[in-house]
Amino acid sequence: LTQVPMSDRFQAPGVIQAQNHLTVTNSAPGYVAKVLVDSNNYVLKGTPLIQLQNTTLPMQIEQVDAQLRQVLNEERKARSGYSENLAPLKKRKKSLEEQKRRLLDMKKNLIVVAEQDGLWVASGLRELTGQWLSRGQAIGDLIDTNQFIFSSVVAQDEASDLFDDEITASSIRLYGQTEQQLEVSLNTIIPFQQQRLPSPALSWRASGPIETKGGDQSGLETAEPFFRIDSLLASNASAKLFHGQTG
Repeated sequence: LTQVPMSDRFQAPGVIQAQNHLTVTNSAPGYVAKVLVDSNNYVLKGTPLIQLQNTTLPMQIEQVDAQLRQVLNEERKARSGYSENLAPLKKRKKSLEEQKRRLLDMKKNLIVVAEQDGLWVASGLRELTGQWLSRGQAIGDLIDTNQFIFSSVVAQDEASDLFDDEITASSIRLYGQTEQQLEVSLNTIIPFQQQRLPSPALSWRASGPIETKGGDQSGLETAEPFFRIDSLLASNASAKLFHGQTG
């Protein structure tokens, strides 16, 4: 991104992102039993993407059912002569019913579905078959390809004029397509320092220009704080735009 506020000019690295994109995660832990939709396919909201398997869930549900039957039996006995035991039994029953509800929800969520329409992009998806996924693990992204933004990272020593002067012009060139200059329809400066990159594609771990903290496996936590500018790209952009492109 090249920005021109007043008479000053500076460049900042950044990444193309769909304005509306969603990271797909699993709400239940399990082994990947089957990939239902390959990467780089357009899907509709509600489309099943991945089938997980967790053999311990049915056993856990059976155990909770057995405990519930026992509590219900004790509750019937208490109603016939030991009413002082009813309160703790009702409390126990409520707890078990809630536990069963969570387990049933988890079983339902073993099928990972698309939460929005979009292009389903998941690197190395087929290699996940047979692997264990912890709950909440990032699997891929659903990308709305209708509108893109360019999120640029501005170092502190270059950000002094961002809030003092008006940005009068800006342009974007992408790596691999430097002959094309992308038009920007709107710039939004995020008015506070950040230390989490918009994408790991900008980090040293991905051969990007931004230094990240040692030991950070995500490739997102920067060694130094920065300011971020989100530039809305003109809808008539002639370049081929992909979520995750850098420039």
